[in-house]
Amino acid sequence: MFTPIKASFKPVVPLYGYFRFQSSEVGNMNNFCKQIFNNITSFNVTQVRHIRETPWKKEYLRRYGYKERFFERPDTLPRIPENHKNLKTGLDKLPEYQPYKAWSDKRKYFGQNDYIDILGDGSIHPVKLLTNMPPWLRGFQGNEFQMLLLKQTNYQHWRAAMKYNHLAKNELFDGTLCGKRFKAGMSEVRIQFLLNCLRFDAKDTRIERKEKDEFAPIRKIWDDFI
Repeated sequence: MFTPIKASFKPVVPLYGYFRFQSSEVGNMNNFCKQIFNNITSFNVTQVRHIRETPWKKEYLRRYGYKERFFERPDTLPRIPENHKNLKTGLDKLPEYQPYKAWSDKRKYFGQNDYIDILGDGSIHPVKLLTNMPPWLRGFQGNEFQMLLLKQTNYQHWRAAMKYNHLAKNELFDGTLCGKRFKAGMSEVRIQFLLNCLRFDAKDTRIERKEKDEFAPIRKIWDDFI
């Protein structure tokens, strides 16, 4: 008959991961870690940061007037007090800056070609560089009526050819005919407001002349353009 055999197992200590070590091995590892931590030398941490001065520049104090305050409220202008021992090694020992021949030809014309390449030589007026408006409107100075007269002369070539002079306002702004061109220049509401406000005659004799001619207020401009 088969008799079962009793097996003896050593106690194990489970660790994180998929590995398992015996208790004696874990104890040896703990002792080794303790020896490492005991042999590490402790560092002294201070509140003042050490800044190594430059050995070849001893005529002035580095970062003169600045006082580091890590655990205090900083002032607006941190400076060394007047009775400080390092005050004599401050910036007062530095020689005063004196430019050497500042207005010589070499220095006063330095970078002249670069400025010409960037800004130009002055032959092109800044108004000519405006590309977000019609050519006839660049550099224009005047009121709205003067602008309309200028637009009248510039668009006369295609408006007279298409015989738009004798059309009514409603027909001019009609989308089926030529309304897109006129809407691009001015809205219908604005042109109606200007037509109601424009007067080109004297107010004193307007009533007398209006009895003879209904277009007396705009007769002169009517005869010139139509």
